[in-house]
Amino acid sequence: MRIAVVGAGAVGGYFGAFLARAGHDVRFIARGAHGEAIQSQGLTVRGPLGEFTVRAPVSESTVGARPVDLVLHAVKSYDNATALPLLPPLVGDSTVVLTLQNGVDGPDEASAIVGREAVLGGAAYIATSIVAPGVIEQTGTYRRIVFGEVFSPSSSVVAGQPLVAVLRGSSAVSGSSIPGWRTRSASWGSSRSPPACPCSSGRWNPC
Repeated sequence: MRIAVVGAGAVGGYFGAFLARAGHDVRFIARGAHGEAIQSQGLTVRGPLGEFTVRAPVSESTVGARPVDLVLHAVKSYDNATALPLLPPLVGDSTVVLTLQNGVDGPDEASAIVGREAVLGGAAYIATSIVAPGVIEQTGTYRRIVFGEVFSPSSSVVAGQPLVAVLRGSSAVSGSSIPGWRTRSASWGSSRSPPACPCSSGRWNPC
Protein backbone atom coordinates (compact mmCIF):
# COMPACT_ATOMS: atom_id res chain seq x y z
CA MET A 1 0.00 0.00 0.00
CA ARG A 2 1.32 3.45 -0.93
CA ILE A 3 1.19 5.79 2.06
CA ALA A 4 2.18 9.42 2.56
CA VAL A 5 2.65 10.79 6.06
CA VAL A 6 2.16 14.55 6.13
CA GLY A 7 3.72 15.60 9.39
CA ALA A 8 6.26 12.96 10.43
CA GLY A 9 6.31 14.13 14.03
CA ALA A 10 5.69 12.28 17.27
CA VAL A 11 2.37 10.81 16.10
CA GLY A 12 2.58 10.63 12.30
CA GLY A 13 6.20 9.56 12.36
CA TYR A 14 5.51 6.84 14.91
CA PHE A 15 2.71 5.17 13.00
CA GLY A 16 4.38 5.81 9.66
CA ALA A 17 7.51 4.04 10.88
CA PHE A 18 5.54 0.98 11.94
CA LEU A 19 3.78 0.91 8.57
CA ALA A 20 7.11 1.17 6.77
CA ARG A 21 8.54 -1.63 8.88
CA ALA A 22 5.52 -3.77 7.95
CA GLY A 23 6.54 -3.44 4.29
CA HIS A 24 4.29 -0.65 3.03
CA ASP A 25 5.57 1.97 0.61
CA VAL A 26 5.75 4.96 2.95
CA ARG A 27 6.86 8.51 2.11
CA PHE A 28 7.32 11.12 4.82
CA ILE A 29 6.58 14.80 4.26
CA ALA A 30 8.73 16.58 6.82
CA ARG A 31 10.84 19.68 7.13
CA GLY A 32 13.63 21.20 9.19
CA ALA A 33 16.23 19.29 11.15
CA HIS A 34 13.86 16.39 11.77
CA GLY A 35 13.21 15.90 8.06
CA GLU A 36 16.92 16.21 7.26
CA ALA A 37 17.76 13.59 9.88
CA ILE A 38 15.17 11.16 8.51
CA GLN A 39 16.63 11.62 5.05
CA SER A 40 20.23 11.09 6.13
CA GLN A 41 19.97 8.45 8.84
CA GLY A 42 16.41 7.12 8.80
CA LEU A 43 13.63 7.42 11.38
CA THR A 44 14.20 5.70 14.71
CA VAL A 45 11.42 4.71 17.10
CA ARG A 46 12.35 3.60 20.60
CA GLY A 47 10.61 2.87 23.87
CA PRO A 48 9.55 0.06 26.20
CA LEU A 49 8.51 -2.06 23.19
CA GLY A 50 11.95 -1.94 21.62
CA GLU A 51 13.86 0.12 19.10
CA PHE A 52 14.07 0.06 15.32
CA THR A 53 15.00 2.33 12.42
CA VAL A 54 13.31 2.59 9.04
CA ARG A 55 14.55 4.28 5.90
CA ALA A 56 11.98 5.83 3.61
CA PRO A 57 11.82 8.72 1.14
CA VAL A 58 11.30 12.14 2.72
CA SER A 59 10.62 15.55 1.18
CA GLU A 60 9.31 18.97 2.15
CA SER A 61 7.12 19.31 -0.93
CA THR A 62 4.56 17.20 -2.75
CA VAL A 63 5.05 18.92 -6.12
CA GLY A 64 5.26 16.22 -8.76
CA ALA A 65 4.16 13.47 -6.36
CA ARG A 66 1.86 10.69 -7.49
CA PRO A 67 -1.43 9.87 -5.74
CA VAL A 68 -1.19 7.37 -2.89
CA ASP A 69 -3.66 4.97 -1.31
CA LEU A 70 -3.58 6.55 2.13
CA VAL A 71 -2.54 9.92 3.52
CA LEU A 72 -1.94 10.22 7.25
CA HIS A 73 -2.41 13.93 7.93
CA ALA A 74 -0.82 14.36 11.35
CA VAL A 75 0.44 17.93 11.61
CA LYS A 76 -0.65 20.15 14.49
CA SER A 77 -3.86 21.92 13.56
CA TYR A 78 -2.22 25.34 13.68
CA ASP A 79 0.02 24.22 10.79
CA ASN A 80 -2.92 23.40 8.51
CA ALA A 81 -2.57 26.66 6.59
CA THR A 82 0.76 25.48 5.20
CA ALA A 83 0.21 21.71 5.34
CA LEU A 84 -3.20 21.32 3.69
CA PRO A 85 -2.02 22.71 0.31
CA LEU A 86 0.39 19.74 0.22
CA LEU A 87 -2.50 17.26 -0.05
CA PRO A 88 -3.91 17.62 -3.61
CA PRO A 89 -1.01 15.97 -5.49
CA LEU A 90 -1.26 12.98 -3.15
CA VAL A 91 -5.00 12.45 -3.61
CA GLY A 92 -6.49 10.41 -6.43
CA ASP A 93 -9.92 8.92 -7.05
CA SER A 94 -9.52 6.21 -4.38
CA THR A 95 -7.24 7.92 -1.87
CA VAL A 96 -8.24 8.02 1.79
CA VAL A 97 -7.06 10.97 3.90
CA LEU A 98 -7.04 10.15 7.61
CA THR A 99 -6.70 13.18 9.87
CA LEU A 100 -4.94 12.58 13.19
CA GLN A 101 -4.85 16.06 14.71
CA ASN A 102 -5.48 17.99 17.88
CA GLY A 103 -8.86 19.69 17.97
CA VAL A 104 -12.08 18.84 16.13
CA ASP A 105 -11.80 20.86 12.92
CA GLY A 106 -9.29 18.70 11.05
CA PRO A 107 -11.77 16.74 8.89
CA ASP A 108 -13.67 19.88 7.88
CA GLU A 109 -10.50 21.74 6.94
CA ALA A 110 -9.11 18.77 5.00
CA SER A 111 -12.40 18.20 3.16
CA ALA A 112 -12.36 21.81 1.96
CA ILE A 113 -9.16 20.95 0.10
CA VAL A 114 -9.65 17.35 -1.11
CA GLY A 115 -13.42 16.77 -0.88
CA ARG A 116 -15.57 15.13 1.77
CA GLU A 117 -15.61 11.72 0.10
CA ALA A 118 -11.87 11.28 0.70
CA VAL A 119 -11.71 12.19 4.39
CA LEU A 120 -11.82 10.07 7.52
CA GLY A 121 -11.62 11.57 10.99
CA GLY A 122 -9.46 9.91 13.60
CA ALA A 123 -8.03 10.07 17.08
CA ALA A 124 -4.67 8.73 18.24
CA TYR A 125 -4.01 7.89 21.86
CA ILE A 126 -0.30 7.52 22.48
CA ALA A 127 2.46 9.22 24.44
CA THR A 128 5.37 9.95 22.12
CA SER A 129 7.80 12.79 21.55
CA ILE A 130 10.66 13.76 19.27
CA VAL A 131 13.70 13.52 21.55
CA ALA A 132 16.24 14.32 18.82
CA PRO A 133 16.00 14.96 15.07
CA GLY A 134 15.02 11.67 13.48
CA VAL A 135 14.28 9.97 16.83
CA ILE A 136 10.81 9.37 18.31
CA GLU A 137 10.46 7.98 21.82
CA GLN A 138 7.37 6.34 23.27
CA THR A 139 6.53 6.56 26.96
CA GLY A 140 4.66 3.52 28.17
CA THR A 141 3.11 0.87 25.94
CA TYR A 142 -0.44 2.15 25.38
CA ARG A 143 -1.26 2.96 21.75
CA ARG A 144 -4.58 3.18 19.99
CA ILE A 145 -6.21 4.73 16.93
CA VAL A 146 -9.95 5.09 16.35
CA PHE A 147 -11.17 6.37 13.00
CA GLY A 148 -14.32 6.59 10.92
CA GLU A 149 -16.22 8.41 8.22
CA VAL A 150 -17.31 11.93 8.99
CA PHE A 151 -19.20 12.91 5.84
CA SER A 152 -19.73 10.03 3.40
CA PRO A 153 -20.66 6.69 4.98
CA SER A 154 -21.23 4.92 1.66
CA SER A 155 -17.80 5.70 0.26
CA SER A 156 -15.50 6.17 3.23
CA VAL A 157 -16.49 3.03 5.14
CA VAL A 158 -15.72 0.90 2.10
CA ALA A 159 -12.45 2.72 1.49
CA GLY A 160 -11.51 2.44 5.15
CA GLN A 161 -11.70 -1.35 5.36
CA PRO A 162 -8.21 -1.90 3.87
CA LEU A 163 -6.98 0.73 6.30
CA VAL A 164 -8.09 -1.40 9.25
CA ALA A 165 -6.00 -4.27 7.93
CA VAL A 166 -3.02 -2.04 7.19
CA LEU A 167 -2.92 -0.51 10.66
CA ARG A 168 -3.46 -3.83 12.39
CA GLY A 169 -0.75 -5.29 10.21
CA SER A 170 1.66 -2.65 11.40
CA SER A 171 1.42 -4.02 14.97
CA ALA A 172 1.14 -0.36 15.99
CA VAL A 173 -2.49 -0.01 17.00
CA SER A 174 -5.25 -1.69 18.95
CA GLY A 175 -8.78 -0.89 19.95
CA SER A 176 -12.38 -1.94 20.28
CA SER A 177 -15.73 -0.96 18.78
CA ILE A 178 -16.68 2.65 19.47
CA PRO A 179 -20.30 3.82 19.67
CA GLY A 180 -21.40 6.66 17.40
CA TRP A 181 -20.84 10.16 18.64
CA ARG A 182 -22.14 13.37 17.11
CA THR A 183 -19.10 15.22 18.36
CA ARG A 184 -16.21 13.93 20.45
CA SER A 185 -13.35 16.02 21.71
CA ALA A 186 -10.99 14.55 24.28
CA SER A 187 -7.74 16.34 24.99
CA TRP A 188 -4.95 14.68 26.87
CA GLY A 189 -3.44 18.12 27.46
CA SER A 190 -0.11 17.06 25.98
CA SER A 191 1.75 17.75 22.78
CA ARG A 192 2.51 14.05 22.72
CA SER A 193 -0.99 12.97 21.76
CA PRO A 194 -3.76 14.64 19.76
CA PRO A 195 -7.35 14.93 20.91
CA ALA A 196 -10.13 13.04 19.20
CA CYS A 197 -11.85 14.22 16.06
CA PRO A 198 -15.62 14.22 15.57
CA CYS A 199 -17.64 11.66 13.74
CA SER A 200 -21.09 12.76 12.67
CA SER A 201 -22.29 9.60 10.97
CA GLY A 202 -22.21 7.37 14.03
CA ARG A 203 -20.11 4.65 12.36
CA TRP A 204 -16.49 4.16 13.36
CA ASN A 205 -13.87 1.61 12.47
CA PRO A 206 -11.61 0.40 15.27
CA CYS A 207 -8.08 -0.82 14.74
